[in-house]
Amino acid sequence: MLNNLYLDRFHPEDQTYVAKQITDTIVGARAQQSIYRVKGRNGQYVSVIVFARCFRDRDDIPVLYSGLLKGQPPQTTAGLTSLALKARAQIAPLALLT
Repeated sequence: MLNNLYLDRFHPEDQTYVAKQITDTIVGARAQQSIYRVKGRNGQYVSVIVFARCFRDRDDIPVLYSGLLKGQPPQTTAGLTSLALKARAQIAPLALLT
């Protein structure tokens, strides 16, 4: 279960999606690439792209969830709904293959 204080930093519309992405990354032992919104120090939400994974010990026990979070330029996601952001998160890995 993810800590509520941690989830509170994510936009309310994105919290369920983010929790599922993190859980799937840890339980499914797969890499994560997602786009969602987080609250900055000034209280404003900004769009970020996240690359993360879960590291496991020799007994296949999850020991560390780690990743890179990079801010997106405001014009990239301005006016997009949460559903559109989620769709972009699913399409983004395909763009890396081209």
